[in-house]
Amino acid sequence: MDWDTIEAHWEQLEGALRQEWSDLSDEDWERIRGQHSSLLETLQQHYGYTREEAQRRVDAIAQRYCDAPILPRVETHPEVVAAMPDPPFMRAIANKH
Repeated sequence: MDWDTIEAHWEQLEGALRQEWSDLSDEDWERIRGQHSSLLETLQQHYGYTREEAQRRVDAIAQRYCDAPILPRVETHPEVVAAMPDPPFMRAIANKH
């Protein structure tokens, strides 16, 4: 899993990660704050994972969330974005201005 994707959805993913690793303290989560190396190091220290195992577990959770409808993937190729219709709420905002 691309860490940029995880960082982009950190607020949504943090809840799932906290649930998975509920033994971590609020201070641990404050220190991690979406930082890849900090998350992996913390998981290694608290759970005895290898770095690869920590990465695999984080990837598995992130993949579930990134594939879920609540976190749609956004295609960034300009030709694809240009062809996508505006969602209704964006049209409503544009019409107010």
